[in-house]
Amino acid sequence: MNKLFAGFFVLLLASSNSFAATPYLYDHCGVLGFGGDSSNVKGDRYVLVGSTETYRHEGELLNGSGLLLDGRTAYFSSLDGDAGSDEYSYQDFKQVAKRNIYFPNRGSNYVQIDYSFKDPDLAGNIIYVTICKNINVQSVPTISKKILSENSKVVYAEVNSTYDNTYSKAAIEGVGVTYVWYLSNLSYPSSTSYRQETSTPYATFYVRDGGNYNVRASINDGVHSKSVSLGDVYVQGNPPCNPHCYNPTD
Repeated sequence: MNKLFAGFFVLLLASSNSFAATPYLYDHCGVLGFGGDSSNVKGDRYVLVGSTETYRHEGELLNGSGLLLDGRTAYFSSLDGDAGSDEYSYQDFKQVAKRNIYFPNRGSNYVQIDYSFKDPDLAGNIIYVTICKNINVQSVPTISKKILSENSKVVYAEVNSTYDNTYSKAAIEGVGVTYVWYLSNLSYPSSTSYRQETSTPYATFYVRDGGNYNVRASINDGVHSKSVSLGDVYVQGNPPCNPHCYNPTD
């Protein structure tokens, strides 16, 4: 094996079955300024402050054989320090090592996984590899009621909201913030329910039937969502009309 993969840092040492002389002496991912980014570190890229997330490495992706890693150990770390280790085991037709990692602070972070394997193409020498994944530790979006009103079967709803404008997917990848609105008739559950998606923190509904309506809204920053009930609003008008009746307000 004589390849250098994006996000991989490879070091060849003399054959040994021991980690006593481990090369994992440096914070490789941090030194590179979170520049190494491997798709072989499986787990979420956008995580919430104070959350614990699971990250894994699947050994089958190396040299076409997970057996090269059988019984070996993967070492996990992040910007916040050592996150422990896990021995590779056979799971779902792959050699897998995984750890739960806690993210206490908002900001740019990373997950680093160090492991080794014997390369049969290099006389059984042990290859030491470091892989990294860039992580963004963000605040959860917030949402609360601002306005809920009704006039002549027109329901208007508006919310106060915030999202992390530095570390969320919406901020970094420019995917935009999405609001989803739900309007349901509590008086007549068989009545038409309404759903609307907007890029603005407000929405207008033109309803057909009378009754007491509940309004809910949510904000999504590309990955994480937060929802709120805005309460109920009464709409003056006739109840739902079945297909065989006449509604003079139609």
